[in-house]
Amino acid sequence: MFYVWRRRHYKGSTPRPEPEGRAERKDRYMLPKYPIVRNPKIEQKTLKNELNSIFSENLGENDKNFSFTKKNSKPAPKAIFCQKSLFSQNLPTKPYCADYLEMGLRIRSTESALKHRYIQPNHPNSKLWLLFDVDRPTCVSQTTDELNLPAPTLFVQNPKNHHAHLLYALETPVHFNENSSLKAIRFAGAVDVSMSRTLGADAGYSGLICKNPLNEYWRTYAVGGAYDLHELAEYLDLKKYNDRRTHLPEIGLGRNCTLFDKTRKWSYKAIREFFGATLGQWEQEVFEQALCYNTGFESQLAVSEVKATAKSIAKYTWLRFSPQEFSRIQSERGKRSGQARLELSEDKRTTAIEMDLNGIKRVDIAKALNVSKGTISKWLNKKVS
Repeated sequence: MFYVWRRRHYKGSTPRPEPEGRAERKDRYMLPKYPIVRNPKIEQKTLKNELNSIFSENLGENDKNFSFTKKNSKPAPKAIFCQKSLFSQNLPTKPYCADYLEMGLRIRSTESALKHRYIQPNHPNSKLWLLFDVDRPTCVSQTTDELNLPAPTLFVQNPKNHHAHLLYALETPVHFNENSSLKAIRFAGAVDVSMSRTLGADAGYSGLICKNPLNEYWRTYAVGGAYDLHELAEYLDLKKYNDRRTHLPEIGLGRNCTLFDKTRKWSYKAIREFFGATLGQWEQEVFEQALCYNTGFESQLAVSEVKATAKSIAKYTWLRFSPQEFSRIQSERGKRSGQARLELSEDKRTTAIEMDLNGIKRVDIAKALNVSKGTISKWLNKKVS
C-alpha cells in the first residue's frame, strides 16, 4: 500500500529539496500534456488519409459514415460509404446460408448466418442487390477499364481461383408485390440481363445466395457506392429489350420478370373460376401455376421466391377482381371494341362508294375491302336511297 504525504509550505518558508534520484523517477513515468508534432499540417493530412483508408477497409455493422474535415468547416459532400454495413443491415430475418454448397442450404438467424461462407442477400420479394457470378479469373480493374462498367459496390473474390461475385447495391430496391410497378420491374430486369451478358457472368446463376463479403474466407473489396437503375443503364445498350411484348431472357432478374408477367396474365382470367372460393384456395392455385412456370426455366428460382411472387399476385387479383368488377371491365372493352369496328366499317363504306364512282365492279370492291358482296350492295343501295 502506498501513502501520499501532503506537505504544506508556509509563507516565507522554502520547500525541502527532493531526495536524490526522485525527480528522475517521476519524469520517467510522466507523459507530455500535448503530443509532439513536428509539422502540424502534414501530420494532420497524413492522419486523415490513414483514418480514411482504415475505415473504408474495416467497416462493421455499427460503423457510421465518417468525414474527416477541419474544425468549423463545411462537411464533405459525400461521407465514406459503408458498403459492408449496408450489406449486413439489410439481410433477411432468416436467410439461407451454407459453408459448403454440396451439403445443402440451411435457414438460420441473421447473426448465425453471417458466420457462414455463403448467405442470402436479398429478401424473397425484394431486390436490393444485383448479383453476378463470374466463373473465371477476374478483378475490379477488368470490370471498370476493359468492360467499361461501373465499379461494383462489393467485389467478393475467391483467393484460390480468383473467381468472384459482383454485388451492385440499388438506391431504391425493386419489389415484386401487388403494388409494384410493372415498368420498374421490366426496366430492372433489362438492366440486370444486359449487365450479366456484358460481364460474361454465369447465365444459370439463380442469385439466391452469394459469397458472404463479411466472411474472412473470401477476399472482399468495397469499391463502389449504391446506384440508381438509370445510372447503370447509361453504361448499357437496352434497345433490344424495349419491346414489352417479348419476354426477357431467362438470366438473373429476367427469370423473376418472366415469372411475374406470365403468372399475373394467367391469374386475370383464372380468377373467374374462384369467385365462390376462399383466398387460401386461390393462393394455392396461383402458387401451383407459378411453380409450373418455374420448372420451365433452365435454372429455376428458389421456392421461397416463387411463393412470395405468387402470394402477391393472388392478393392483388383477389382484391381487385370480383363478378361486378369483371362485368364492368368486359362492358368497357365491348364498347371500345364496338366503336373501333364501327369506325373501321365507316371507313370501308366510304372507300367502297369512291371505288364504285370510279367504275370498279362490286365483286372487285368486295375482294379489295375483304367484305362480302352483300355488304357492298347494302352500302351502295343505301347511298342511292
